[in-house]
Amino acid sequence: MTSAHPHGALEPVVEALVASLPTLPAFAGFTVTDRASFPDELPAARVAAVRSEPWSTGSSAGSRTTLTLSLATRTGSFGSIHNACSALSERLAGDPLSLSSGQVILQEISGVTRNQDAARGLEIADLTLTFLIDCGDL
Repeated sequence: MTSAHPHGALEPVVEALVASLPTLPAFAGFTVTDRASFPDELPAARVAAVRSEPWSTGSSAGSRTTLTLSLATRTGSFGSIHNACSALSERLAGDPLSLSSGQVILQEISGVTRNQDAARGLEIADLTLTFLIDCGDL
């Protein structure tokens, strides 16, 4: 799912996000996975892609982490995805995710793309999530 990050902050931010999803009522019933394809049990949330690059506050080292979270449901059930997107947006607007090393100083949904996979009968929303993580002194 993820690769090691030089400051050790990439995996914890992904783990913290995934751990917070079941606490959101709109995600009740969602299967959360990091597999390459969606599971048979829907609705589902899939950690699709994670990218990290160095980032600095000027006095601290850090990382800018971009995560694609794909949400899928059966065709005609897009309301559950919409509710999940709204709940996640509200969660990210609240308290920062907790990390054991580093501090999340920005967390936001920076993009949403809606797709349909007619062959599999799926409605999919790909959410791009951005996190700026301060990892401490340079």
